Amino acid sequence: ARDITEKRNAEKALHESERRFRELAELLPQGIYEADTTGRMTYVNPCALKMYGYTEEDIEHGLYALTMIAPHDRERTAAAIRRMAEEGIHLKGESEYMALRKDGTVWAWGTNRNGELGDGTTVDRSTARPVAGLSGVVSIAAGAFHFLARRVDGGIVGNGLNGNGQLAQPSVTNQSIPHQVTGLQRVTAIATGWNSSLALRDDGTVWAWGRNRGGDL
Repeated sequence: ARDITEKRNAEKALHESERRFRELAELLPQGIYEADTTGRMTYVNPCALKMYGYTEEDIEHGLYALTMIAPHDRERTAAAIRRMAEEGIHLKGESEYMALRKDGTVWAWGTNRNGELGDGTTVDRSTARPVAGLSGVVSIAAGAFHFLARRVDGGIVGNGLNGNGQLAQPSVTNQSIPHQVTGLQRVTAIATGWNSSLALRDDGTVWAWGRNRGGDL
């Protein structure tokens, strides 16, 4: 009888702790979410829903955390999450991350020494904020320290490290806000290498620019 009572008391304490957590999370002005071992979201607080433009119905239908992250960043992000879960360490500032919202805006956080976060500064940031003036985005790609976004009109913009011309600008100066890739339209897909960039046009041609030391282009 004692074992049963202790078990019930432990379950009751756990439920009460979960209730208090949810109540607190609902009020916090910072995005909080829970996910299962597959990455499927099981809980998202109102701030996070607003931040990424999703609804509770989206969560119920099945939304995975990594689907919002730039494809090039997903494996790295998953590894970082595993390290945090297994080792209990906070990986703040180790790298930059990009996430595409449902409404076509892009949010970024992490290291920013080359302007990777697109906020007009080179200050690192641990909280997600929108990339300046960027909307109508349908896909994103991230290189080592540069970022590309493909817009619904088929144009491309990029920011961050540009020492090898990976942003296709007139100079090789780093860019802390997104700049249009000139002379390239009707793009249907984008990809990035470590310090290079590629684009597929609707006519089937592939365009490449940036570092070419290993024949990347």
